[in-house]
Amino acid sequence: MRGTRYSAIRSGPSGGWYWAVCGVSALMLVWFYYSWGTARAVFPKAANELCQVAKIDESLAPISAALPVRSRYLKSTTLVVRNSAQLEALATSMPEGVFSADEARRLETGVDQTRQLIALLSNPEFTSQETKRSLADVEGQLADLTGKLEAGPGDLTPSPEALTQPRWGTSEVEIRCFR
Repeated sequence: MRGTRYSAIRSGPSGGWYWAVCGVSALMLVWFYYSWGTARAVFPKAANELCQVAKIDESLAPISAALPVRSRYLKSTTLVVRNSAQLEALATSMPEGVFSADEARRLETGVDQTRQLIALLSNPEFTSQETKRSLADVEGQLADLTGKLEAGPGDLTPSPEALTQPRWGTSEVEIRCFR
């Protein structure tokens, strides 16, 4: 009796078929997660939505790299904080007696100059007017784009020619040019 229970629990031939189904399902989920093409081939209707999500995420990658999408700080602020902490750790953990007096002085000078350079490049007072104007232009463009996205499609309807386009996919031309 004990062997029968063990066989049923451990995927034995009598009653353990559901473990095989669960295992195959888990493997397929992992496989589909890492392979958009396979998911698209097996589930063509769902794969279209999967591809669109992947494309949106991919297209937002440059924006999220520069802007604080999932963080409180801009990427540059994060780098300044990280690099300053690394310089501080380097300065405090400098080994004694390993370097000559001249080498130690040169290393300390290098660390101090790097700190000053980080502070200089991070200071908004030293930003040129041209850079400030360019940033203001980008800010205005982002505000316009935000307004357009919040407004929604409104009265816009696709043309009959656009409606005859095939579905988007990763291997075809996504947006065809109609002239």
